[in-house]
Amino acid sequence: MFRRFRAATTVAVALAAAGSAVVVASPAQASPSDCLSYLAGAGYPETTAKRMACERAASGEIGGYVFCYDVLRETGVSPTHAAEACDRADGVWAASTGAGPAER
Repeated sequence: MFRRFRAATTVAVALAAAGSAVVVASPAQASPSDCLSYLAGAGYPETTAKRMACERAASGEIGGYVFCYDVLRETGVSPTHAAEACDRADGVWAASTGAGPAER
């Protein structure tokens, strides 16, 4: 009887530890400043439209990335730079392995 109780306790503790590890893990942090800094480094001056685009991508709203990309393209940002900037705003780059912009 005691062996079953000890085994059940061990299993319960192991499951609780595994569950807490999943809860503690946090998602990549999104930041409009990462997007804007990337654009500035690529030679694009900050504008209100670019700031709004980066903020929308970082908000996590549905369609935020597409809005960001479209606005940046309309303001003259190249497709490659727009994709990378929006990835940085929505936190994709922080979670990636450095392989480049995420495919969308």
